Order: sequence, then structure tokens, then C-alpha cells
Amino acid sequence: MLRETLPPADAPPASDAALERASTADAWLKQLPQWAPELQRAAIWQLDANGQPLGTALAGLPSLADAALLKPIAAPASRQGQARGPVIARLDGVARIDFPVPQGEAGGLLVCLALADLPSLDTQRLMRQLHWGVAWLLRLADLQATQLLTARLERARFVIDANALMLDQSDPRAAALALANMLALRFGATLVQVGEVRQLQTRLFVRSNTATFDARTRLSALAEAAMNEAVDERALLLWPPQGDEALGTAALADYAHAQKAGALALLPLLHRGEVSGVLMLERDTAFTAEEGEALQVAALSMAPILALHAQASQGALQRLLGGARAGVRTATDASHPALKLGALVLAGVLAAAVLVPVPQRVLAHAAIEGEVQRAAVAPFAGYVRQALVRAGDTVQAGQLMAVLDDKDLRLERLRLESELEVSLRKEREAIAAGNRVDTRLAAAQSGSVRAQLDLVLEKLQRVRIVAPSAGVVIKGDLSQQIGAPVEQGKVLFEVAPLDDWRVVLEVDERDTSLVALGQAGRLVLTTLPGQAFDFSVRRITAVSTAKDGRNYFRVEAKVAQPDARLRPGLEGVAKVDTGESPALWAWTRHFRQWVRVTLWEHLP
Repeated sequence: MLRETLPPADAPPASDAALERASTADAWLKQLPQWAPELQRAAIWQLDANGQPLGTALAGLPSLADAALLKPIAAPASRQGQARGPVIARLDGVARIDFPVPQGEAGGLLVCLALADLPSLDTQRLMRQLHWGVAWLLRLADLQATQLLTARLERARFVIDANALMLDQSDPRAAALALANMLALRFGATLVQVGEVRQLQTRLFVRSNTATFDARTRLSALAEAAMNEAVDERALLLWPPQGDEALGTAALADYAHAQKAGALALLPLLHRGEVSGVLMLERDTAFTAEEGEALQVAALSMAPILALHAQASQGALQRLLGGARAGVRTATDASHPALKLGALVLAGVLAAAVLVPVPQRVLAHAAIEGEVQRAAVAPFAGYVRQALVRAGDTVQAGQLMAVLDDKDLRLERLRLESELEVSLRKEREAIAAGNRVDTRLAAAQSGSVRAQLDLVLEKLQRVRIVAPSAGVVIKGDLSQQIGAPVEQGKVLFEVAPLDDWRVVLEVDERDTSLVALGQAGRLVLTTLPGQAFDFSVRRITAVSTAKDGRNYFRVEAKVAQPDARLRPGLEGVAKVDTGESPALWAWTRHFRQWVRVTLWEHLP
């Protein structure tokens, strides 16, 4: 095998003028035998960006089937723009020429030739012919791309204009008539009919360039039957049919024969997966594949606009019924299996919430208090001299807790003792003198002083503050008030027993009707979250407190099993068992109460 490359010639050969008349790749290939009578086969391949053939050959000589025998043996210029020239290979009396035609980043073309390797074969001349001939091939490709782009732009312009015109209409019939007139103008149709589909049955809605028409005629019935076939097929139907397309289009054939139509195109309008209407176009010449594609693209946006007009013209009841029908269709078809499974699960959960009873509990904030709380108060006004305990300490009955200052009391005692001694001496002197008046006065004075002295002695005995009972100090800390004055009757300490507690619940006013004496419940404290304490409701008071914009009533409960870890002041959350009710009723209790009160407030 021999490979060689040849640089391009400086001027085109005169015989290449015939290429200007080539309008297709096949026509271009048919000009090649004029350059090389030794040509046996030829093919043109479309290459991707990696230099690999895309599908089948674009053209072949003598026929497209012969192109498969000419597989590419060379690739065009690489994607980085490193040029590679044509490749010539000779083997077994056949000369192969692969001539790459780069087209930028998009890939390119590859011209493959198979020639008889005869002495008359001038490869250099043929290479020059190809070098200048591919210019017309590139021009042909650019022309086809330009034509395709122009067709797409025209198609997009038509769709935009049609949508704008339809949206500008005030009712569904006017929008459909505007669409029919534009389609007739765009596709050169003599008649365009729009059918409306309701419950899988089609009825004629509008006709192009016609304000009114009689829908009871035989032609109208045949047109509706043909439209029903398009609804069943859910695809574009063309008349005259091509190949097997005639199957299942008997009604379309009947209408075409009765109308003596040269060509028909029927297209169902799909909106949200359902056929909402059908377009029927009629003209003398057959519809091309490009026109069918353009019609399908235009229908993608026209169907939703017609559906919006139809919905806007419906009343509230019709919209409600339409939504219900759409929901039933969605629920019974095979679409959205995951959504339907979720809806089924949700329905099961709701059914269980309505039918299955669950315990109904009242939630309340709770705090621990002693069953009996004893107070140690100041017996008289004085000053704190010593503090031996504070809140949280455990004390025994009679245990010394604090001592008041007794210095002033001792001085007062000495003064009163002196006065009492003077009074007694005066009383004795009066008795010795036999003066009764002085005797009585001295006796009264000594009695007054003795009473004051007894009071001072009593106070001296009470300067020691002792625990009124065994328990834990829940209030009081005088360690930071040494020397501070205290008033008579001031509570210095509060003592609660260690083995007798009560639970105080703050029950929301919305739940007080559910709480009754004797009901059981459970308490979880913040400091002991892993253990629940049983209790029973013992007292429901009429005392309420306001907190966070709500009223709470005081409910007292008795702890079933006292625990050494319980202390006054511990807080937590309590739940009172008030019976059973359906789960949905228990979860929505407060909401239902709010609705009832709101309705009562606003309804006459």
C-alpha cells in the first residue's frame, strides 16, 4: 500500500463549472466521472468532531447502497486544527482516495473514491479537481444549513404571531377561529377546521373564514368521525396515506372522498397528556414531512392557549367539576405511581387517625412542693449574728439554724435588774415606815420592772432560731446578711419534709374541663429525664395565674411512690390521662376549640 499527499493547485480546472449546477450531494457525485472515467464507486460521509462517521453515508455512487463498501480509511483535520491532507492508497488494482473536508469544530465531510488503478489514472489531476470541487460541496452544505435555519426562524415567527393573536382574543371561539385563519394562510389550506374534544368525542368548533356553519350536515359528521380517528391515534394523520398509514383511517378516507380533497392533515392537540382538540387542514397538494413537523411544533403552544381560553370561559361550578374529573382521571390512570402510592399511604394514615383510639393526655407544667411547709420567723426585731444553714440543707427538728444578736438585750436585762432592786428596796422601806401609799406605789413600780425583765429574758431565750421540724430548707439564706436588721415576724427559713411531696400542675384553661379528681398521670422532671413518676390528681383549685398570654389553673396531685431524689422546686412536664379518643380528635382538640369560639364570636 502506498500513501501520498499532494498540495492544492493554484487554479481551478475549467471543467468544474458543471458543479455550480449541483444542488445535492448526489448531483455533486454524478459530476465526478467527468473528471475520472476510471471511477467505480464514490461516497460522502458526515463525520463527527472526533472524525468518526455519523450513521449512513450522505450520498453514494452508483447508489447509496454502494456507499457502504467505501468505509473511511482516513480522518479529517483534528479538532485542534492540525491539518491533514488527502490520502491515496493502492491495493489489488484499486486506487482509494479519501479526501477530508473540515468544517470547523462541528466535524466535517469525507469524500471516498474507488477507481480502477489503470495507467491512464492521473491522481495529481484528480486531486486538483477534488480540491476545487469541494468548495462547491461546502457551499452546498452551507446553503442547506442556511435554508434549515431560515425555515426554523419562519416556523418560530409563525408560532409567536399565532400565539399573540390567540391570546388577544376574548373567548375560546374567537381564539380558535383566529388560529384556523392563520393556519390556512401559513400552509395554503383551502379549509381549516378545529374540533373540540369532550369525553373522547369530537365536535366541530370553528371553520376558517366562516363565522357560522351547520354542524348537522353529512360532511360535518364525516369530519368529526375523521377527527375521532386522530384522537384515537394521538398522532399526525396525512391523506393521501404513505405505506401502512392507511390502516385505521377509514373515516378519514370517507371524508376525503366525500369532500374530494386533494390532501388532508389531522393533528390532535395535546394538553396535560389529554387530547383537547383536533386540527384538520385541507388543500389540493400533499403535505410534506417538513410541513407536518412545523404543524406539530406549532400545536405544542397552541393547545395550552386554547385550553386556557376554555377554562376562563367556564363558571365556578364547571371549574370545580372539571378539577374533580381531572383528579379522578389522574388517580385512576397509570401515571405518577409514586405520587399515587404516597396519596394511598396518606389516606391510610388519615383513616387510622380517625378510627384508631389513642390515649388522650393533658400536658401541663409541673413543680414539686412539700406537702407541709413550716416557717421559722424572727421572734423580735433585731440583728443577725450567726447563720448556720441555708436553702438546700437538711435539718433535724430543734436544730440550731441561726442566732440573733443579744447584746442589747443583755444590757437591757442588767438595767432592768438594777431598777427592780431599787424598786424592791423602796418597797421594803415603805413597809418599815408604815406608809401604805408609798408601799403600794413601790410595789406597782417593782411589778412593772419585773414584767419588762421577764420579756427581756424571754427574748434572750428566743435569740436562737431552731428548725420547727425535720426536713430540708427550701428557702432562706442569711449567710450573706450577717449584721443585717430583721423585722419581727419576717420569715427567715422555710422547711419542708423529706418524705411527703405534692405536685403542682399549671393546667391550661382550655384543658381544665378534661381534668377530674382521681385521674392518674406521669411526671418527668428536667433533672431526671430518664424516669417518670406516677401521680394522681387530688385537688383542682379555682386559682388562676396569667402567663404568656394564657390563663393557667392550679391543680395539685399526690406522688404515688416518694423518692429520695425528689426535692422541692424541681420542675418538669406532667401528662394527665383523661381517657381515649380518635387520634385526629386528640391532635386537633385546641384547634377545634378555637374554631368554635371564633365562630361563636363572629356569627350573628
